[in-house]
Parts: sequence; C-alpha cells; structure tokens
Amino acid sequence: MKKVLRLSSLLLVLVALLGLTACAPKDPAKAKEILKALGLEKAEKKPPYELPGGIKLRASIARSLYFGGNIFLWDEPTKELDPENAKNIIEIIKSLSEKHLVIVVTHDQNLNSENVIKL
Repeated sequence: MKKVLRLSSLLLVLVALLGLTACAPKDPAKAKEILKALGLEKAEKKPPYELPGGIKLRASIARSLYFGGNIFLWDEPTKELDPENAKNIIEIIKSLSEKHLVIVVTHDQNLNSENVIKL
C-alpha cells in the first residue's frame, strides 16, 4: 500500500518535490516572508488539495520566488486572482523584472511596463 504524502502550503514553498523525495528547507524565515507578501499566511498549514485555485496559483508563485533563479516564466499568473491579489502579483513581477529575465504569458492588460514585448 502506497503512503499518501500530504504537505502544507508552507512545506510546498520550502521544499522541491521530486517524486516522493524532498530536500530540507534551507531558509524558513524567507519562506514565511514570501507567504506574507502573497497573503498566504492563513493557508500555510493546509494541504494543497484543500486550497482554492487562486491560492494554489499564489502558492506556486511563492515556490518560484523562494527557489529563485535568474529567469522566471509564468503562464497567466493573475488568472484566478481577485483584483487586489492580482495587483500584488503584478507589482512583484515588475520588481523582479528589474534584476531578472521575466517572461509572462497573459491576457491581463494591467501588466504593462516599459520593458514589455507584446505579440
């Protein structure tokens, strides 16, 4: 019988899941800071299957912010978000684009910047 692995949203931000293998969290304070910035404090102990779509979306963005990198690629990062959370994500994306390559596929016309290439 297979064991079911249930992880909280905080753990999903803290660890990279590869099958059932996870690496240990390196900076829980950073993860909590990211969760707070994205308004996910109340969801940090809930398993992902209990989260609504918009919160899952923000949790996936939090994961990518935690693990960082030089290139961020997001598909519809504001799709299921209310206007307030969408605005917050847009500000984070704009801030990231100052130091990183950020590629966003979106229909959201609110995501404008002087560095945006529209197709």
